[in-house]
Amino acid sequence: MRTALSRCTAALGLIVGLTLVFGAQAASTYTITGNTTSAETTATGTATAALSAFNGYYATNATNTSFAAGTTWTASAPTYYSGLGLGMCTGSDAPACAAPNHAMDNQGGTTEAVLLNFASNITLNSVGIGWSSNGTANDVGTAKIDISLFAWTGAGAPPSLTATGVTTMDTGTSGWTLVGNYSDLTDGVNAVNTGGASSSYWLVSAYNQGFSTSNALNKDPTDLTSNNDYFKLLSVSSCTSNCVPTNNTPEPGSLALASLALFGVFYSRRKIQNKL
Repeated sequence: MRTALSRCTAALGLIVGLTLVFGAQAASTYTITGNTTSAETTATGTATAALSAFNGYYATNATNTSFAAGTTWTASAPTYYSGLGLGMCTGSDAPACAAPNHAMDNQGGTTEAVLLNFASNITLNSVGIGWSSNGTANDVGTAKIDISLFAWTGAGAPPSLTATGVTTMDTGTSGWTLVGNYSDLTDGVNAVNTGGASSSYWLVSAYNQGFSTSNALNKDPTDLTSNNDYFKLLSVSSCTSNCVPTNNTPEPGSLALASLALFGVFYSRRKIQNKL
């Protein structure tokens, strides 16, 4: 009787431990794919919430470092380039549209952004960059670029960005919240949103000091620059509950509980074998 009870207890502990280890990793990765010569884009991955739309926008900034009062966003379709992610050609970038100008950037008199619309609220916790440059077309894999991340925190669905004042987005008065300015990002997966903000609308933009010169959440705030950043958005990851770091490392407590349960099962079986 005692042996059976100990076995049940150990098994229950094992179930709970494994649930905490694996259940806490309820994350999804959305990798953007498409035709290299068209604007077609799709998302793949284990969806915790469907990614229903990509939309591109740009805001005019004649000096590349600020916005005039009353500046709003203008719609412009993003394009999937060379297997490396989404980019755009706007302003003076558009005629030639050569590297690095076909990336998301803050050059050519514009600041470019991608709006991601999910079917329900998610906690976006990483941004994947497939290509980056800080002004040199061949500077692949070593560029350190700056981005801004916004979440819609207003009531209902947001109004069209083409009616949204760019200079008020970081104040929250427009219904958008500046989640963070991130400096020195490189190719690959970059963690964002450590505060755990949740929304179904996310805006990923090349950095511009017209948004804000503070809230640099990665590295040195003085590294933020708004006139030499080019990147292609390749992926984002998200979670809906029990969010953990983007490397999906189980919490130590969960691992300890699972290990203890496994030991209990092993010990119980040894006791039974010794009585036989």
